[in-house]
Amino acid sequence: MWRSTDGGPRVSWQRADWFPWQLRPRVSLVPRSDTAPPQAAPRRADFVRRRREVIDTFLDLVLAGDPSPDVASIAGGAGVSRASVFRYFETLEELRTEAMGRVLERFADLFEIEAPSSTGTDARVAAFVDSRLRFHARLHPLALLQRHHAVDSGNAAALVDASRNLLADQVRSYFGRELGHLSRARQDDAVVTIAVLTSVESWHQSHHSHGRSQAQIRRAWISAIAAVFAGVGAHPHGEPT
Repeated sequence: MWRSTDGGPRVSWQRADWFPWQLRPRVSLVPRSDTAPPQAAPRRADFVRRRREVIDTFLDLVLAGDPSPDVASIAGGAGVSRASVFRYFETLEELRTEAMGRVLERFADLFEIEAPSSTGTDARVAAFVDSRLRFHARLHPLALLQRHHAVDSGNAAALVDASRNLLADQVRSYFGRELGHLSRARQDDAVVTIAVLTSVESWHQSHHSHGRSQAQIRRAWISAIAAVFAGVGAHPHGEPT
């Protein structure tokens, strides 16, 4: 869950809460029922551990700059054979899907926002923007990879939509003090605009296409969110409703 010292509602990043139901993992190659023989438990534990090591290796390779790791690289990094990769995952698409589901578990700290209850709106906006900048600076290779595959993969497209909705839900929850008194329609206007404004697509275009520094993006996003709040009539100091 994202953490704030506000005492307000929180947004969960547990896979069961945001991962598209049709893409839930299928770890079924080792018996796991109560009637399975006792020797099956260690086998299953080893299978799950190895499977996660392959996932983490894939994530590490992408984050290190390889946008499309091949099976040999993944197997070598995880310390398994190439055949074993396809024992744990039927296809590379399944591996990519599982890896995206792992991101918010492994990098939970990048999704946290600290904002004491005594903090005014300006400081809360700055804390939010700083959190998003850290998130995108570290994880943008994975997000962009998923968007690349979303063009021809329904699974990848579903994960992109799910992750966008999760980040938008965090915007709604985090800025509840500023937006809670508004109608649902006006809240939606602000939430969607802020979510798109601070998305990985926005960060990537600003940083890579336009050569903007983190400090310049930060300044622009803070000013833009202030403009959004003014436009919808948000509480100027984040007073609780």
